[in-house]
Order: sequence, then structure tokens, then C-alpha cells
Amino acid sequence: MAVISQNGAIVFFHMNQLGDLLFSLPAIEAMRRRYSANRFISIAPASLAPLLAGTGLVDEVMDKPTSFSGRIALIKNLRSRNCAAAILFSESPDSLIIAAASIPQRIGFATASLNMLLTDKVSRYGAPSIANNANMAVHLEAQEIRPDYVSLVEPDSDGLIIAGEWLKANSVAPQNVVVLSPGASARRVGKRWNDDKWIILAKMLQQEGRTPVFIGAPREHADLQKFASFIKGSLVYNTQPGIHSLVGLLGQSRLFVGIDSGAMHLAAALNVPVIALFGQTDPAQVGPRPLGHHIIIKRDTVNDITIEDVWDAIQKRLV
Repeated sequence: MAVISQNGAIVFFHMNQLGDLLFSLPAIEAMRRRYSANRFISIAPASLAPLLAGTGLVDEVMDKPTSFSGRIALIKNLRSRNCAAAILFSESPDSLIIAAASIPQRIGFATASLNMLLTDKVSRYGAPSIANNANMAVHLEAQEIRPDYVSLVEPDSDGLIIAGEWLKANSVAPQNVVVLSPGASARRVGKRWNDDKWIILAKMLQQEGRTPVFIGAPREHADLQKFASFIKGSLVYNTQPGIHSLVGLLGQSRLFVGIDSGAMHLAAALNVPVIALFGQTDPAQVGPRPLGHHIIIKRDTVNDITIEDVWDAIQKRLV
């Protein structure tokens, strides 16, 4: 167990992925109660900073630097802030070096490659998860850590307006929207469901009067547009880049169907029913929370999941 001084800021170093950031929120919420006198600062990728700032759990969000000069500038900035402790959800060497160069107390996972730079080491089991981050919070005397992230993220007015205008422009009623998240990028090839299955599923939804809306990162939109081109009435959500516009769409959607991804966790955090397709990864550790509120379809590989498997799950949820 460790205690953080009340004299100084607590700095959180976040991982780069959306799901991992959402996994950190219950721990931060519990630590907010335990260390109410401290100022909370988060260091996160610029693309996720608006989401984190909108939670109200931290007082300030700084962009995670992507260059050497940016890292030096961040070290100087933190040194001037009277920081009491760094909490490292991230295990990256850059995060540990920045923390070691600027903050006296550093709490992180023992599995980090530069764990010798930590002053307090916490065990980590398996993949990054809510449970592992909860262990970190317990180590720091936080209590009553929730096992999920529901309600910790809410759509902001700008995101709702952007999504609402897009839905209106495409003559789509929110209650008919079924969001499809194939994870089209090559980086997720091991988690991907067969492209033809997505196309067939979207056609089945459209024939039943639903509006399938494909989502993905901007670099995936060309692939997603190919999916949509096969199905009359399906759409690709391609508004201006920004996490708040995606939150705005998901927050108004009827159902989410997708692979293990950050978007899946974001939908679950917004209390949208999720049908999650899992292969080798373990939903008990990294599935949408709370697990009992969603339908998880798991096979040895994602492509072992049939269209009938997913369609049956959709019927249960929509009914």
C-alpha cells in the first residue's frame, strides 16, 4: 500500500487506445474521492483528450507528446507544477522516463520494461483491464471501485448536434440506427469478421427496416464505403474527425454490433446494448462492461462466428 501527499498534483499517464483509456476511468473516479484535495492532471493522446476532459474526473488534460522536443517541454512543464505523484496506466518507456524526470513518486505496473524507474510497483495480470487498474487504485488506498465505466462518459452538446444534423441530413431516425463496427484496418486483422458477412448482415438489417451505420477511423472509411456501396440504405458515419461526434452518434443509437475494440467499449460506457464478436481475446477480462448487460459471441476465431449467430443475438436485443 502507498499514500500520496496532498500537497501537489497527481498526474495520470494514459495508454494510447480508446478502450484502455475507458478502463482507467473507474480507478480515477475512486482516487478522486480518496485524494479530493489534490489537483488531477491527465496526459493522453490529443485525439482522446476531449473525451477525458468531458468526464469531469480530472482538472486538466495535457496532450501526450509525439516528438522529442515535445517530451522535453512536458518534463519542464511538469517540473514547474509541484507534482506529488505520477500514476502510470501506460507502460511505455517514454511515459516512465518523463515521469522519472519530473515527479518524485511514481506508481505503475511491475510488467513495464523500465519498472526500475517506479517507486511503487503493482502487479498486472493479463491484458490492460479495469481490474488491473483497480488494483492500482487499491494500492493507493482508494475504495469502492466500480467494475464498469457506465455513465462516466456522456455525449456533449457539440457531439449531439453534429450527430443529430448528420442523421437528419440522411433522413435517419435514431431509434432505427444499428451501428456496425467491423474494425476494417489491417492492424486488427486477427479480430476481423469476414467482410462478406458484414455486407450480408447489413442487408438483413436494412430489409427489416433498420439503418445500418458503419463506423471506423478516418483511415478505414474507404474500406467501409465499399461495404456500404453493396447495401442500399446503409451509411458510413464520416463527419468531421473528433471523438465527441462519435460519442454523439453512439449515444443516440439503438444497438452496437462490432469486434473487440475501443468503439465497443465506448458504446457500452454510453449504456448502448452491445453485441460483441470475440475470437482469441478473453471477454472475461476485456469484454464490454457490465458483461451481463451485453451479448458476447465467442469462438476460437472471429470468423468461426456465423451470420446466424449474430442475427439471433440482434433479434433478441431488438425485441
